[in-house]
Amino acid sequence: AGSALHGRSGTSASMPPAGNEKEEHPEAISYREQKTQPGGNNKPTRPEAAPETKMEGNRREIFARPGDRLEIILDNEGWLYTGQNNPAAGSALHGRSGTSASMPPAASGASQAGVSFLSRDSKDRKTSFSFQALDLGEYELIFQLQNNTSGTVRDKVVDLKVVPEEEFSAIMLELTQPAAGNEEHYAHAERLFSFGELQSALIEFLEKYQEGNPYLNDRIAAIYAKTGEHYAAVKYYRKNLDATGVYADKAVLGLIRSGLALKDNALLLDHLGSFLALSSQSLEEDIIKMAHYQSEDGRPAVAFSLLNEYLKRYPSGSYLDEVYYLLAHLFEYDSGYRDLKKARSLYHKVYDEYPESVFAEESYQRVRYLDRHFFYIQ
Repeated sequence: AGSALHGRSGTSASMPPAGNEKEEHPEAISYREQKTQPGGNNKPTRPEAAPETKMEGNRREIFARPGDRLEIILDNEGWLYTGQNNPAAGSALHGRSGTSASMPPAASGASQAGVSFLSRDSKDRKTSFSFQALDLGEYELIFQLQNNTSGTVRDKVVDLKVVPEEEFSAIMLELTQPAAGNEEHYAHAERLFSFGELQSALIEFLEKYQEGNPYLNDRIAAIYAKTGEHYAAVKYYRKNLDATGVYADKAVLGLIRSGLALKDNALLLDHLGSFLALSSQSLEEDIIKMAHYQSEDGRPAVAFSLLNEYLKRYPSGSYLDEVYYLLAHLFEYDSGYRDLKKARSLYHKVYDEYPESVFAEESYQRVRYLDRHFFYIQ
């Protein structure tokens, strides 16, 4: 039967990826016990600090049936599953303070009072966890992220409700109803869309298509974007640019993402102002992708503008290491913005303040290169 999970707050419903938990590359922490000297080959050490635990307020609520396999994806790599509570039973099966931070609470596939932990995978700045629902009940799945740089610990709780088939079907119907105001509810097409049957859903939506219906334009554009037909997605997203509310915002964001996929800089620049004016959508990852593209396409001015916008919007964002690395690269780049002192300072900031970043080792090598050829020539 595969997986049939839908979260109210964006939790992924796809099947878990194959493979076991990935290990951190040793180079990412190879220099943390050394000291630094100007122009030398050594790298800095970071002082240890007592962690400060912060509980995130936004809890996700997800549903499953006994036997369903589910995947929970959290932003940022490095999240750990520290266990579960069963509020109804009043038990803390694997408490925050009693679980080792280095290992999941049980071996892959082990049964834990209603929910079985299967695997963990970290890549592309996200951590995914695979579970299998076993018994009816409500469970709090607890996750933890340690930041060795700031000395803080973040906790996140996902509320899992394992319900009977009839209740699950009713919940699914409620979750997949489109917004009020449409003449039809398109319930069958919505169910196909939510279960990943995109081509079948597209046929249903197109058969019921009404010009000027922003809900249909958004759904059709989203399907085309998911299936890689970005020119078709652009056509339907453009139809919603004059819509009101969230549909117009989603259209702008969809056009930016399609423009990046198509490498269509004219499309990107046409909607850049509207993109940066969005307030209803999180743009953190999209700003980074756009800055990468503009940098690689030889437009440092646009890339600088985007990266500075990121720093203004997200001073504690998840991609600060990447932002500083890109800024350093732009300052090193042979253009009117070239400033090797600023480049060196930012590269140094990356490997000093973000020692576990995927950009730390390359930043360290760039500092060595700049020192050898520009700052400490012997």
